[in-house]
Amino acid sequence: MKRPAVIHALVVGLVLGLGRVGSAADPPAEKDGSNSPRSESIVVLRPRGLAVEDGQLLEALRIYSQDVDCRLIEVGEAPMGLGKDEIETVAREAREAGAHVAVWVSRRDDGQTLYYLLDIETLELRETELEPLGAGRAAETVALKVRTLLSERAKTEKKEATETAKPSAGKSPPADEVLPPQNRSSSPVAKSKYTPARPSPRFHRFELGASYGVFVPTDTTWFRHGLLLHAEIRFQKVPLSIFVDGAITTHPDSTSSGFDVTLVDVPLGIGMLVRWQRSRIELAGGPRASLHIYNVNAAATSGAPGGSSYGFAAGLGAAGRLEVRLWEQVRAFVWIFAEGLVPNQKFTLAGAPGVNTGSFLFGSTLGVSFLIP
Repeated sequence: MKRPAVIHALVVGLVLGLGRVGSAADPPAEKDGSNSPRSESIVVLRPRGLAVEDGQLLEALRIYSQDVDCRLIEVGEAPMGLGKDEIETVAREAREAGAHVAVWVSRRDDGQTLYYLLDIETLELRETELEPLGAGRAAETVALKVRTLLSERAKTEKKEATETAKPSAGKSPPADEVLPPQNRSSSPVAKSKYTPARPSPRFHRFELGASYGVFVPTDTTWFRHGLLLHAEIRFQKVPLSIFVDGAITTHPDSTSSGFDVTLVDVPLGIGMLVRWQRSRIELAGGPRASLHIYNVNAAATSGAPGGSSYGFAAGLGAAGRLEVRLWEQVRAFVWIFAEGLVPNQKFTLAGAPGVNTGSFLFGSTLGVSFLIP
């Protein structure tokens, strides 16, 4: 036998042998003609310092995905942001792992912790906040969303496979015609559409507020009310802020020892607040120090010449604030503070006791503040 004939025989034998091996390796088809369901994959991106929340998410996914034949794959790290480039990077890593869903937990700039779910085909990103539900309930909510997504995908694939297997009504292919195998990759694929996530709230570093309230000293004769203005600097890394405030109040008056007396108080304050936020509500509290500048004016009721006198007192106490977010940059708040005053200023009138500013002051105001990035 000539050499070309020998080579031709060997090639034919090798091809036939590989065909038999490939036929034996193919999974058996189900009775309805569709292939057996293949295992789905879920990519879980490793978090940055949120191990507890990540563990609860993994446990919920294992429980709720048991009957949908899927496996969990931990790859990469959670993205730093939610821009188009970051989302496409996540989608690329998920496709390389053969997954159709990616989930992760991350913390936004405003301190809120969220679970994220990304549909790899449509690039639709869904968010679930932890605070309203708690980490456990939020993780179960995400797991149910994943289960629903995979179940719908499996039903869609099964329906497509069934429709592909059905021959056209009243028409059958000729006996000598061999139909090519249906390959999903050869069918037209809808172009993926990037659905941007809801933008994370910007961090607001400054706050300016105005409120109106009451200031009650130990001696209620000198009760006053007025406008309180405050400015605040917030820190992003830690829930702390530093504030300064000042008030413009009414000038209470009284008659004592034959004099008409008027008290003017100019209070200036500075303090630090520890902030705690939950959804639309924020609580803050901390120490506050102040300086009170007093001016007492006295006029004799008899028409005799009067006079005026100045005094100072230092205050040390605490302040607390309850804020409710109305819009992203507008908040309504209630401000409460209490302080002890040193020294207790006592002004005399012609040698007789006149004005006692007291050793304690309580205040409360209601107002609106504006946040500035």
